[in-house]
Amino acid sequence: MRKSLGLIIVGGALIVAAMLPAPTDGVPPNGSIVGTITASGAKSAAPLKADTDVEYCGEEIPSEAVVATAKGRVRYAVVSLEGATSPGQPATDQLRVENQKCAFAPHVQTGTVGSTLNAFNQDGVLHNVRLYLKMGSKRRSLVNLGLPAKAGPVDASRATRRAGTIEVTCDAHTWMSAYIVLFDHPYHAVTDAQGSFSIDNVPPGTYPLKVWHESLGELVTEVVVEPGKPTTVALQFS
Repeated sequence: MRKSLGLIIVGGALIVAAMLPAPTDGVPPNGSIVGTITASGAKSAAPLKADTDVEYCGEEIPSEAVVATAKGRVRYAVVSLEGATSPGQPATDQLRVENQKCAFAPHVQTGTVGSTLNAFNQDGVLHNVRLYLKMGSKRRSLVNLGLPAKAGPVDASRATRRAGTIEVTCDAHTWMSAYIVLFDHPYHAVTDAQGSFSIDNVPPGTYPLKVWHESLGELVTEVVVEPGKPTTVALQFS
């Protein structure tokens, strides 16, 4: 909350009063949404089999298609306010996708439309980064970048011009995949290793809250955000 100094005249002396709350012009403070995403009986996916550059990549690559704790809390679920609008131009992000030991990092990330996106190859073998915009059951190629060993940054920002889900692949190593989900508002997050998320600075109101996971599907629920308070949710994939 903004605060201001109060000036008081006592016996001809000017005294600076304690910090007083500044007017809020009747605008209620924003709230937040915090919570966890779980999946009933979820177990982390089995490793992927490598069939190219095995001497460098190894025979098995950890899969991140499902990453879950012992209690079923799920990592890499995208949480967003469905149909939300931004009160002005949302801040853009500095996104990056890296090739690390024949896997993409991060596996799932979110950003706003118009963000900067750079690709890196931290590996000692040739990769490429091909970005597809998912359109229902179809997909459209947006960017295809060749990345020699230890290359980058290479600009791929032309892929961030519209909202949607972008699938990231490597033609040379077909087991590799990742996702970038772009929004035209700032109210989105990705669950962490404990299945937790937080969406901050949300204007008060009632919103549809959407959860998307590459393997588990989608969930939608309604949330009410109160002024200056966190709204706590716990959602579960069946």
